[in-house]
Amino acid sequence: MTAADRTEELAARGDLDGLLRHLDDLVDDGDWDEVLRLRRLARAAIDRGHQVWPAATHAEYRLALEAPPEWCARVLVPDAGRFALGPLAEVAACHHTWAALAPHLPDGPVREQFALERVVRGEDLHVHGLTGFHTDLPLTLAPWEPAYPLAAYTVDEVTADAPTLPPADTWISAGGHDRPGPPTTDPGVAASGTSTAGIDPDSDTDTDVTPDRARPGVIDDPEATDALRSIVIDDPQATDALRAI
Repeated sequence: MTAADRTEELAARGDLDGLLRHLDDLVDDGDWDEVLRLRRLARAAIDRGHQVWPAATHAEYRLALEAPPEWCARVLVPDAGRFALGPLAEVAACHHTWAALAPHLPDGPVREQFALERVVRGEDLHVHGLTGFHTDLPLTLAPWEPAYPLAAYTVDEVTADAPTLPPADTWISAGGHDRPGPPTTDPGVAASGTSTAGIDPDSDTDTDVTPDRARPGVIDDPEATDALRSIVIDDPQATDALRAI
């Protein structure tokens, strides 16, 4: 029995376990055309009432994770990868550069997501002269940005480490505070550090502002100020506002 015949038989029976084992064999053989076909037939079987959606989803995930660019790009579309271990654009960005995958990618939001996933991994996309993106995010990391923790994908697992915070004694003062205070238990304290307990919702004036907090628009940290001033924004008013800090 050929691989194609096996795919058809398993999909027709709605044999989920058989499809998943067959998928492993196809990936091991590098038969990416048949992996795509298995995905299509499994999706069709779902419409007939067979609960084989994990086979279709896992086929999409394996294509994004392991297939060469021309096959990987076939699943970087908005309706693919539901219930996969992670967004397929992120999965693909672990192993493919922009130059390798971009010629095969259709236009759309997943293409832009893949581009930004490559940027966060250190690839400078300015050199490719990209245009038409619907995002204001830069296409290269700024010099002051840290190395971001990145998700790592395998066939059946994803690991995503939490960011590592610097020691508290290295924190830089902002607004007069050398160290963070104890966490507040006041539900009226907003994320900005301003108490909302005495604010009249019908008034434009705050009547109770927590003292000793950094004033909005005032930053005492020269490094943070330089970082803000380095931001390139097409809006002249926004640019002037940043430079005034």
